Amino acid sequence: MTYYAEIKNNKVIRVIVATKKVIKTFDGEWIETKKDGSIRSNYAGVGYSYDKNKDVFIAPMPPTEFKDDDDIIKVKWKLNRKNKWVIV
Repeated sequence: MTYYAEIKNNKVIRVIVATKKVIKTFDGEWIETKKDGSIRSNYAGVGYSYDKNKDVFIAPMPPTEFKDDDDIIKVKWKLNRKNKWVIV
């Protein structure tokens, strides 16, 4: 069995386990994903983006503000070469 992500408007709307034969019977766009991220940079999750040009799944950007006791910490994020979010 293999994991497949259903893509709508470049967003992952669900991930299922199925055979390629079964996936071919479904309507819509289905892209294979692997739990270890060995293809398409990341394992697809609901809310992830799919970049067709790069053929990668991109996680949603993490929050830009965190509360630490009474302080609010602001951070900036960017995607690295492996399509992972890192603090700038």
